[in-house]
Amino acid sequence: MALNVKNNLEKYPMDVDIFTGEQSRKIRVVDNRSKQHLLRIDHELYIKNSLTEIPNLKDYDTVVVSDYDKGFVTYELLEYICNSFTGLIFIDTKKKDLERFTNCIIKINEQERNSCTSISKEMIVTMGNKGAIYQDKLYESENVEVSDVCGAGDTFLAALVFWHMTKGSLDLAIPLANKAASVTVQHFGTYAPSIDEYYDKA
Repeated sequence: MALNVKNNLEKYPMDVDIFTGEQSRKIRVVDNRSKQHLLRIDHELYIKNSLTEIPNLKDYDTVVVSDYDKGFVTYELLEYICNSFTGLIFIDTKKKDLERFTNCIIKINEQERNSCTSISKEMIVTMGNKGAIYQDKLYESENVEVSDVCGAGDTFLAALVFWHMTKGSLDLAIPLANKAASVTVQHFGTYAPSIDEYYDKA
């Protein structure tokens, strides 16, 4: 979950701290021959949230929220971050009322978008092998052979954060995030690519 986002962020030249609650576990049952996922077993824990336990946000340049809507990250916590933090904020969430979150960039997938009760103008919708949409513009993805889509959204988010911080533009960051995700889906299981695997410095 959030730890996979952290693993992906740490592939870039930046310092990353993580703040989370009790860790849930996901067990994937996979067919050995076809590598197809048959089912997923989630071990859910009682999750307590607390605004008083979050670190001093003034110590950071960017806040990245990976929210599976399990209870630790509440609407109130996200609204507090959006209203109090002056740096860049990226939110990947399964919550449905997105217009409550301002001053941030929201990243969700197509299925999550279709179930939303409200949306945000600053919202990026990932669409698998079709790419990503931001403000009605489609950023197409490369056509690659897909081995496993697990963790592709986390890879996209981490690359989006780094390249937006580096280049100062979502228009430049989204294509690079697409490229990073296209590397991840070619590997089995969650995979965090390095910059050199998809970015041509020349």
